[in-house]
Amino acid sequence: MYQITQEDFLQIRAEALEENPEAAAFTVTFEVMERMFPPYLYARRGSFPCKEDLEDCLMTAEMRIAQRLRRYYFERADMEQTPESLQRWMFAVLKNCHYTVLRQ
Repeated sequence: MYQITQEDFLQIRAEALEENPEAAAFTVTFEVMERMFPPYLYARRGSFPCKEDLEDCLMTAEMRIAQRLRRYYFERADMEQTPESLQRWMFAVLKNCHYTVLRQ
């Protein structure tokens, strides 16, 4: 499984904390998620009713992370600011999206 490096972490942080976050491309953020998430979802592909649901789950998680990265991760004083904690937070968002698909 792909691990977020310190360099990735710093680039993701820079993208999230840009002055105009709506205009940020989140290029590095999406590249990192594209390396981390598919193996997790592929291992659980049997829990999705169809392939489209799996792809929807992935896209939903990526969009939620991009929208909330600054406010719910980097601007919170109670969040440990390390690559490992960022990775745990991202997987928590992905798992919540997965559980939402399972409930439907």
